Amino acid sequence: MFSKLVCTLSFSLQLTPKTGLLVSAGGESIDPTLPDISFMRTNINGLNVPIIPGSSVKGPVRSFCESFLRGFADPENRERYSCDLTNQPCGSKKENKEKNLYRDSCLACRTFGMTSMASVIRFSDFYPLENPLEIDERTLRDLEKLIVPRTGIKINRSTGKVEGGALFEYESAFFPFYGTVVMKNPERWQVGLFFYALDAINSGLIRFGRSKSRGLGWVEAKVTKLEYFSPTGKLVFRKGASDFEEFDWFEITTGTCDITQNIETLKAHTQENFADQLKEAIGDVK
Repeated sequence: MFSKLVCTLSFSLQLTPKTGLLVSAGGESIDPTLPDISFMRTNINGLNVPIIPGSSVKGPVRSFCESFLRGFADPENRERYSCDLTNQPCGSKKENKEKNLYRDSCLACRTFGMTSMASVIRFSDFYPLENPLEIDERTLRDLEKLIVPRTGIKINRSTGKVEGGALFEYESAFFPFYGTVVMKNPERWQVGLFFYALDAINSGLIRFGRSKSRGLGWVEAKVTKLEYFSPTGKLVFRKGASDFEEFDWFEITTGTCDITQNIETLKAHTQENFADQLKEAIGDVK
């Protein structure tokens, strides 16, 4: 399904916290001067820069999309929309290891991939600047001022009072992060599905990082730029494992072109008759 490149969509995203945001490094710090739970950082130009790994964005988005797809399914074809991870998921089924791997996989695995099949949608890491290599010491100092330490407590469910000795501190970021989401050879419904996910992010249904039940993790997702790559100068989407369909929703040029002004048009057309698109994708068309 990727042996022939016919189209690529590249979404430049800005994730701006509406509440605090904590994507932690894992474990607790042994440095007594730091909070118990720190924001994840990576080394760029010798500086420890806050980062949201692409996996920390893709995971919650996939989880939502799986639930969303199941909402369109009937009991008898539920696993064609999104497989059950506890009962023979797509990657473990013997019949799915044959040449029709994509066609025989559920819609969620077709979109987000699995061990034996690449993902149509790919998430980059997200950084505090669009070009993380431009981060210098002064920029980092300004960013650190927007990482606020917060105090967490534990409530005893029997007494309703604060549990003794359970006080802890954690960091919460209040600045935007920038990254890209690329869709390679997507089907039309897969683009529509991603637009549904963006709406879910903005409404707070999809949250990121830790302490989501404590109020953190709600961000605003804004598409700052949308680029479409076409080797033929035609608006084309994949249909099934190997077929393609052409559309005339708006004009594009050969190569990479900016279609940011056409976002709403693209969203409307890719979500049009969405349930019917899904039925056609799984071969359930009467």
